[in-house]
Amino acid sequence: MSLIGAVGLDKSRTIRQPIRWADYHIAFLSFFPCNAKFDTAIIVWRKDYHTHQHTLLFIRSPMHIADLASYGYPQKLISIWEQERSSDLLPLQVKAIHEFRLFDDYTKNLLVIAPTSSGKTFLGELLAVREALRMKRAFFLVPYRAIAEELYANFTRKYKEYGIRTVISDRDHNEYDEDILSGLYHVAIVVYEKLTSLLITKPELLTGCGLVIADEVQMMMDKNRGPTIELLLTKLLLSPISVRLIALSAVLDKLNGFDTWLRAEVLRDQYRPVELREGIDTRNGQIHYHEFNSKQTGMEQLEPWNTKQEGLLRLCQAMVDRDEQVLIFCSTRSSVTRIARILAAQLSGISPAVSAIQAANDLVDST
Repeated sequence: MSLIGAVGLDKSRTIRQPIRWADYHIAFLSFFPCNAKFDTAIIVWRKDYHTHQHTLLFIRSPMHIADLASYGYPQKLISIWEQERSSDLLPLQVKAIHEFRLFDDYTKNLLVIAPTSSGKTFLGELLAVREALRMKRAFFLVPYRAIAEELYANFTRKYKEYGIRTVISDRDHNEYDEDILSGLYHVAIVVYEKLTSLLITKPELLTGCGLVIADEVQMMMDKNRGPTIELLLTKLLLSPISVRLIALSAVLDKLNGFDTWLRAEVLRDQYRPVELREGIDTRNGQIHYHEFNSKQTGMEQLEPWNTKQEGLLRLCQAMVDRDEQVLIFCSTRSSVTRIARILAAQLSGISPAVSAIQAANDLVDST
């Protein structure tokens, strides 16, 4: 079992690191479910504390993907998820299911705020598949064509043989538009602006649709596309047709009433399944960093450098030598091209990604 929460006399907090149980006295242990959120509750205090302050610890057994069978998911789909993921659900997913009752039959909206790789998209996938299994329809909204095509390929590959019909619609894909307008789909993966257009064509489009998943909803803050996305979400919220909205967002510091406007509960989680180091690479080759989850700081020594280009090259070479992936963000398209050419010519151990570049030509971001 794993410790997931602790409530003391003066504060409540979530804990994920291992606990040295030998350091504690256990005054009471309950092996029966204490409520819907937790499996077990115990009262403990540290052996080296000379006070009477006690702490109530909540413990939950890990939740496995196989446990989704109790929510009506067929074993064949569970086997697919176990093969492509792991046997355990991620902490964010467990929290959504247990604490926010993700699969309950009610129409409360939900805003999920969590870092990349925390498992947000799989939550949307689970809900979309659940709607299809119940012979209902779902819209999965995304900001870019590339994301739409990736999701469409993923859904089609995994669920087509089980009778779940997935369609796609964006500025460059209109072959399924008539099917969407006619309701001949289970899951429709659509770029935000395209759904706005479809709703103009057919205002009653949401009839028979029980769920709308809005991925990367923080795009509403974009100065160019934000107003259009805001208008679309407003239409969904004010629609006479009751539709549950699940909004998935990257980390937002301040909501400023965003959750209230969405009429949504807020599931916020800062945990990253893969640790992230954020640091600065100095000219002497020292990288001073701090870790996202553990909050620890440290230093790593690489080769010294004189120019930014040389520093970038040596940093990338160090990552390549470790067989790690590297993403480089540039301020302009021209700098992207220039830096890519330099790295392709000077990095050792890898060859230029000619075939990947050819494939990427068909995946230019568009709406």
